[in-house]
Amino acid sequence: MIKVPVKPPSATPKEAQEPLAQPPPPPIEYRVVLDSQEIESALLVHNTKHYGQAKETPFGHAPLYNLLGTDGTSDFCKQVLDGNYDSAIDLDSTSQELRLMLDQLKRKELPPISANIQYSDFVQGLRSWPEKTSILPSGRHLGHYKSLLVKSDDAKSTKLLKTHHQMTLLVVLRARPYERWCRDLEVMLEKEPGNPLLHRLRIICLYEADYNLYLKQMWAKRAVRHAEDHNCLGNEQGGSRPNRFAINVANMKALTYTFARLSKTGLGTFNNDAKSCFDSIMAALALIYCIALGMPDAPCQIHGQAISKMKHYVKTLQGTSQNYYSNALNGPLFGSGQGSGGSPSLWLFMWVALAAAL
Repeated sequence: MIKVPVKPPSATPKEAQEPLAQPPPPPIEYRVVLDSQEIESALLVHNTKHYGQAKETPFGHAPLYNLLGTDGTSDFCKQVLDGNYDSAIDLDSTSQELRLMLDQLKRKELPPISANIQYSDFVQGLRSWPEKTSILPSGRHLGHYKSLLVKSDDAKSTKLLKTHHQMTLLVVLRARPYERWCRDLEVMLEKEPGNPLLHRLRIICLYEADYNLYLKQMWAKRAVRHAEDHNCLGNEQGGSRPNRFAINVANMKALTYTFARLSKTGLGTFNNDAKSCFDSIMAALALIYCIALGMPDAPCQIHGQAISKMKHYVKTLQGTSQNYYSNALNGPLFGSGQGSGGSPSLWLFMWVALAAAL
C-alpha cells in the first residue's frame, strides 16, 4: 500500500513567494493505492524523477554532461585532471563558480592505489560482513559466501572461495562490470512509519554481494584511507571517515558558539540539509576526484559503467517488479545509491571538492 497525491502539486507562482502575497495553498489530498500493478508503476515513475533531480545543474545536461562521460576517464576528464580544460569549454558562458569546482579536481601528486583485491582482503571482507545484510537475491546470497568460511581448511571450500576471488579479479582485468552487477533492487522504506506517502519513501538499493564487496574494499577502505594518510580531506567533513563521529562535529559546533559568546565575537552560521545527497551524486565528477587522489582508471570504469548501465527494479510485499527504469531508457539519471559500498566515499570526496571551491 502507498499513498499518492490525488492531483500533483503545482509549482508555486512567483508572486506567491512573497510573504503574505497570497493565502497558503490548500493541503494536498492523497488516495490509497492497493493494486500491485499501480503501485509498481507509481514507484517506477517516482524513482525515475528522484534520480533525475540533478539534471538541472550545470553538470547535469549538455554540454558538460556529455563531456564528462560516465566514469571519469573521458578526454575532457583527463584535461580537468591536468588543469588545462579551458579549450574544451565555452569560457564566456561558464561561471566562475563552475570553474572553481573544476579546479579542485586537478590531479594530486600522490602514489597510486592498487586496483587488485588480495585473496586475504576478499576473505576478510566476507568474514566481517554481517550475514543478515540484505543483498540482491540473484541466487548468490551472502550466506552462500559465508558458508565457505565455516570450513576454511577444507580444500573444496577454499577452491570455491578462490574461484569467486578470481572472478572479481577478472572484472578488474577487463575494466568492465558483469551484467549481473548492473541490476539492483530498490526497497522502499517509510520515513514516517505507518504513513506510506509516496514522496516520503526512502530508496534503499540492494546490489550483488561481490560487487558491493569490491566497492567497499576500493573506496571505503583504500581510497578514503589513502586520502587520510596524505591529508587530502581537511577538517570540514566528519562523515564517512575512520575514527570520526557525528558527535565530534556537534561538539565542535557547540564549542564554537560558546567561544563566540564568551569572547563577544560576532558569529553567523548557515545550516543546510544536503537533500538526497547520495542520490544526486554526479558519478563521473566524483570519479575524477578519485583518480586525482591516485585511484587507477579500471576501478573507476567498473564503478561508473555499473552506475550508468544499472537496471533499477523495485521490490514490495507483492514481489519484484517486472519492469525497470534505467539511464538508457529514462536518463539522465544520477546518484550512486543508498546501500552502495562506494556512496559514502564518493559523497565525501565531492563535499571536500565543494568545500574547497567555496
